[in-house]
Amino acid sequence: MVRWLLANGADISARSERNETPLMMACDVRHWHPVLNPEIVRALLERGSDPNAENSDGETALACIFAYDNHANTPKIIKLLVSHGARQIPGKSVACFECGYPISAKMEERSVQVGLLHGVVATFACFRCRTQNRVELEFIDKEKGVSVKCSCGEVAYVPPTVWCTTCGGGLSTGWEKQISAGREAEKAATEFTSPNVKRARSLARGLKAAHGKLRAIHFKSLHPNFEIDFDFVDGKRIRSGANSGEIVGILAFGYVGGGPNRLQIFLDEMGLSVSAEEIEQIKPGTTMEVEGTSLRQQKGRSSR
Repeated sequence: MVRWLLANGADISARSERNETPLMMACDVRHWHPVLNPEIVRALLERGSDPNAENSDGETALACIFAYDNHANTPKIIKLLVSHGARQIPGKSVACFECGYPISAKMEERSVQVGLLHGVVATFACFRCRTQNRVELEFIDKEKGVSVKCSCGEVAYVPPTVWCTTCGGGLSTGWEKQISAGREAEKAATEFTSPNVKRARSLARGLKAAHGKLRAIHFKSLHPNFEIDFDFVDGKRIRSGANSGEIVGILAFGYVGGGPNRLQIFLDEMGLSVSAEEIEQIKPGTTMEVEGTSLRQQKGRSSR
């Protein structure tokens, strides 16, 4: 039927009320059709349908099919779209290598549920009664985080650092470990909105834009008179220290008022997933190479 319509003048670039093309609708399980048909997708692509056209929500055909990985024909359709030039954008049309978003099966492993009606919901156990609490991802402010109150009265704080720093669309690996409760939650909520944390984030964004990704980090000395050098992929070395260097003061180690480690905040914004526990285990004199979204101790270098 699709081939007949196209052969008889049907507009392959026609748009729906949501600005969708026929190709997007053929790849979207949210529409009426019960079966995703690779042959319909093939017919549209062969006749020149643009695989990178976007709807009103900024979704492409690949994004429409990629968000739902529980259909038998999904891999076939993805292969067809990619072979015809569909752009693969982490977190939108291809799985983010850090958080797995938006592949629902991988998200469920991290206590994140994807549904057609309630959107994307994260679940975590209450610190006091172990009841599973739900929080919709859209409610987790990317600047301030969000507080969640359990039925038992316990309040937990979900910080903004739980967001994946690679794609920004899903929760990072190990996000549940960053949640605090009770008095610590109150302190953390205050600290995440502090000027120093905002400065650390702003500093990281500026350095990343100017010099690209980090290549290595040299931990010369730690708190209180810390000295750390950052090597970037463009060959630039940024020196930091408590009293001297291009970055002074704001990356001091340790928790301030129960809040986040500022170096962790800085690295998180640079796209590195490093826990506070890992930072605390780093010894002075250690050089760490950046591999993807993690740090690895350089061979031949040991702490002194």
